Amino acid sequence: MTITSEIYTASNGVVFKKKSAHYTDKLFKIRLKSGIFSIIDNSLNKRCARCHDYFPADSEFFYASAKKRDGLCDWCKACYQEWRYPNGRSEKN
Repeated sequence: MTITSEIYTASNGVVFKKKSAHYTDKLFKIRLKSGIFSIIDNSLNKRCARCHDYFPADSEFFYASAKKRDGLCDWCKACYQEWRYPNGRSEKN
């Protein structure tokens, strides 16, 4: 697996490196067969393990994880934030 990155500017003006992974053929076939990955409109998508929605398989929608074989966490960023902060974030004074 190789990881490529490109510069991405979010709508709020924050600039970060958007990372995408390129998978080995064996891992890619296993993930497609199990339904974790799908190809929609010629783009690779990954299913969130919590909400079961498909999102592009990159660091814009999933946190990076060195522990995972594909380099991305199992939950999307929205599900992780909802779990981590169930009452929302509070402003600290």
